[in-house]
Amino acid sequence: MCMPLVFGAIALIGLFTWLDHESPFFYMTHGQKDLAMKTISKYYSAEDPEIIYQELKKTKDVEKSTITLRAAFTSPKYKKASWILMGTLFFSCMNGMLFFDPLE
Repeated sequence: MCMPLVFGAIALIGLFTWLDHESPFFYMTHGQKDLAMKTISKYYSAEDPEIIYQELKKTKDVEKSTITLRAAFTSPKYKKASWILMGTLFFSCMNGMLFFDPLE
């Protein structure tokens, strides 16, 4: 009965501790091209990650994404909204229902 909660807790712990959870856009914003290239090569299957890096740089306004995932869940400014969103997402997935009907 409580196994989905256990698996959800394990997934959240894994998200915060074992996974590299910063996006290429975050690294671009902070001027860390080497980490952005490493992340691109990890997530995209391309022979030359430089091409993808240049395309992402052209198509994304990198000045807007300056908050890390960890800061979103621990900073007093964002913590409440982030945890409410995760709780809503978790329980809607567990129920198999949405709180709203997107077709209405």
